[in-house]
Amino acid sequence: MNKRRTLIILAICLAAVVAAVVSFIHPREPRYRDRPLSDYVTVFGRVSAADSWEHEHLSLEPERQEAIAALHSIGTNALPFLLKWIQWDPQTPLWRTNLANQLRPSNPSDNLDAVLVRLEHSKRERLAAGTEIAFQVLGTQAVSAIPRLTRLMDGPAPPYAADTATMALGAIGTNSLPTLLAVIHNPKHPRRLMAFSAIAFMRNRCGPSVDAAVPHLVECLSDTNDPQVPLWAAGALGQFDSASPLTLTALTNCLTSSNTHLRFRSADALGRIGGPAVPALPALTNALSDPDATVSSAASNAIFQITSEALTNASPR
Repeated sequence: MNKRRTLIILAICLAAVVAAVVSFIHPREPRYRDRPLSDYVTVFGRVSAADSWEHEHLSLEPERQEAIAALHSIGTNALPFLLKWIQWDPQTPLWRTNLANQLRPSNPSDNLDAVLVRLEHSKRERLAAGTEIAFQVLGTQAVSAIPRLTRLMDGPAPPYAADTATMALGAIGTNSLPTLLAVIHNPKHPRRLMAFSAIAFMRNRCGPSVDAAVPHLVECLSDTNDPQVPLWAAGALGQFDSASPLTLTALTNCLTSSNTHLRFRSADALGRIGGPAVPALPALTNALSDPDATVSSAASNAIFQITSEALTNASPR
C-alpha cells in the first residue's frame, strides 16, 4: 500500500514538473478582457487583408479599436509572442496544392479562388500579417525588440518574415533609424529596397524627427550598384513634406536624368510633397515637354497637386 502511495506521489510530482517545464518553454499568452493576445493580433491580420474592400474594412473597425486597446494594455509582454509569430514562411504547403488539385475537377461549380483565399488566410497566416500592425500600435514601447528584429532582417529568415521585420523596425520609430540607414548604404543587403519603404513609413508616422535621413536618401539617388535604388530613394523622399532645399534640389535635378523611371519617380515625389514643393514648379513646367508621356503626365499631376495645396494654404481662414 505504501509503495503504491509512493508511486502516486511520484507521478503527481513528475506531472507537476512536466507542467512547469511546458509552461516555461511555452509561456501562456497575455490576455485582455479574458481573450488571448493572438485573438487581437489576428484581428490586425484581418484588417490588413480587408484594406482593399472598404466596406469589410469599416465593419472591422470596432474590433480594430478593441485590438489597439488590448495591445496598449498588454504592452511589452506581447513582444516575445510577436517575435515568434513574425517568423512565418508563406510558401504554399504541399497539402494545399494537393487539395486545390482535388477540388478543381470534383467541384467545378465551386468558386475555387474563394476556397483558396479562405485556406490562405488561416489563423497562423493572419497572426504573421497582424504582427506588423501590432508593432505599429506599440511604437516606441517595442524598442527592446530592435536587436531581434534586426537579426531577422539581416539573417537567413524567410523573405516574408525578413520583410515584415524590416517594416516593423520602421514602425517602432527613430530608435531604429540608424539600423535602416546602414541597410540602405549596404549594396549587398537583401532587404535594401524594403528599408527605403520602412524609412518612408517612419517619416509618415514620426514627422520631421526623421529628417536626418534626407542626406542619406539624396546620396542614394546617385547609386550605381542597383538601378532600383535611386527609384526607391526618390519614392521615399516623397514622404518628406518638410521639403528641405536639399530634397527639392535633388529631386528637381533628377527631372533631367537620362533615366526615364527616375524622372517619373521624382516628379511623382514632388507632387506628393505638395505645397512646400512650390520652388520646384519651374523645373516641373519644363518637364511637361518631356519626351516620355508618363513623365510629362506625372509633372502635370505634380503641378496640380502643388498649386492646389499652395492656394488652399494661402487662402484666408
